[in-house]
Amino acid sequence: MSGLNLEGLKNRLLSAKDKLGEEFIEKILQELEPNFRKNSADLSLQEHLQHATAKLNDCSVILAHKFQPILKDYIALKEQQELVNQYGIIKAKEKEDLDLAKNYQLCFNAFLNASEDVSVKMGDKDLCKNISPKDAFLLIYYGMATAQRQESDNLPQLAICGFT
Repeated sequence: MSGLNLEGLKNRLLSAKDKLGEEFIEKILQELEPNFRKNSADLSLQEHLQHATAKLNDCSVILAHKFQPILKDYIALKEQQELVNQYGIIKAKEKEDLDLAKNYQLCFNAFLNASEDVSVKMGDKDLCKNISPKDAFLLIYYGMATAQRQESDNLPQLAICGFT
């Protein structure tokens, strides 16, 4: 089996009737192809399918009934490929963990120290005693992110809100 190529397998699997059907579909697609290239930006998938259905019906109603699902799938796949080809591909370089940690530290510090945009306030200052509101924020944030809350844990509520 390893000695057979894809074309050889295809020829063994398809009957003579299937091969004729494939040739028929290829001919229809070749006749529709110039229409796709000229108007691909203007025509929707539905319009492409209407052209293909009309072309098949012109040939034979019975063949149209038999081959329309195949042609429909092919046209949808072709449209999808054209859409995918319009997107750019950006490959990011993988960074070291230390570099990522430094970047996160810079971003977090920039957020926390943006005094015009971020303010840290406390409702009950007695709970935090001599700890600054920013340090309390960090401790509560870390505690909420890394531990499960317990009833009566005396941990102040943390609320992050604001305008964008």
